[in-house]
Amino acid sequence: MPRYFLELAFNGSNYNGWQSQKNAIGIQQVINNALNVLAGKEVSTLGCCRTDTGVHAQQFFLHTDLKKTIEDETQFLFSLNGILPEDIVVYQVHKVSEKSHARFDANRRTYTYFAYRNKNPFLKNAAAAFYFDLDKSMIDECCRRLLKHSDFSAFAKAGGDENTICEIYQAHWLMQDDLHCFTITANRFLRGMVRAITGTLVKAGKGIITPDEFDFIIRKGDRSLAGVSVPAHGLYLTGVEYPFLKINRPVYFPFVISK
Repeated sequence: MPRYFLELAFNGSNYNGWQSQKNAIGIQQVINNALNVLAGKEVSTLGCCRTDTGVHAQQFFLHTDLKKTIEDETQFLFSLNGILPEDIVVYQVHKVSEKSHARFDANRRTYTYFAYRNKNPFLKNAAAAFYFDLDKSMIDECCRRLLKHSDFSAFAKAGGDENTICEIYQAHWLMQDDLHCFTITANRFLRGMVRAITGTLVKAGKGIITPDEFDFIIRKGDRSLAGVSVPAHGLYLTGVEYPFLKINRPVYFPFVISK
């Protein structure tokens, strides 16, 4: 059977994360149901990663095996998006090798956390509210320290991944007008890792911990020493990279960000 990668985006506000579940609605379940209607048979999918309840994705990939080759990709996308709800969209479909794997073949993932500093009714479900001042120089130094480590058990959820080794390629914090934007790229992430790192950087920005203490928290590997996990609705999966896939479609942010 031909294998396809589907490139999609979703607003996670109404879902209990990506994964299909027995007692809650996951995005995977909604997409599977839509594909079942199109294919006329039971279709399964596998996503590039799991997302927590309320987390969004500007770019997400899944793979699925279909009984027949898609002859008209434009019509396929039109039909599929017509079935899917407004908060999920499939942008592109890519025919790939039958051995290609959406999760295991991804070599880089990028997450971006958005927060705003002043009350804004238009952002309340799209970003987190940080009604306090932050010292960006302290956060920037902690971001530099972050790149020197590889074991991030200090930021992992209890009972999560046994392998806590990750390679972080970039981590930077932007302040623009009323907006905070933290972007981090790594080969893999632990469960809850980005929200825990963000919460710990906020502690540094508030002057509660120093960069040296931030370093110590990572080396100690104790989740209780790190900051609280920031709210899920500020977190977006904004990029997934594969060595065999070139994506020409730009990823659109929900906010205007000056690089």
